[in-house]
Amino acid sequence: MIDANDPSLMAPLSMKKAFDGLLGHELDSKYDYFRCAYLSLADTYRRAIEALETSLNRKYTKIYIVGGGAKNKLLNRLTQSTTGKEVIALPIEATALGNLKVQMNR
Repeated sequence: MIDANDPSLMAPLSMKKAFDGLLGHELDSKYDYFRCAYLSLADTYRRAIEALETSLNRKYTKIYIVGGGAKNKLLNRLTQSTTGKEVIALPIEATALGNLKVQMNR
């Protein structure tokens, strides 16, 4: 896995080269890069939720995914197994509706 929050992943010219730099070597296939990315993202979600729970002194049982990521069944499944939390994927329209609501309340 890699640190999905590493600054080298912010709009690199080559995402493959950015991954290779973080890993210290190349992976065997493009599928291995996707697997690495998804596992790394799920682990990043786990660490973020643990930090949130620690700072708020509160435990959560569910994670709500909104936007385009909600359609990624594999990432949602990995997130659920990595975090031990139920993952609920909301319709992608939920992002637009939430954005609209925030802007209307300004």
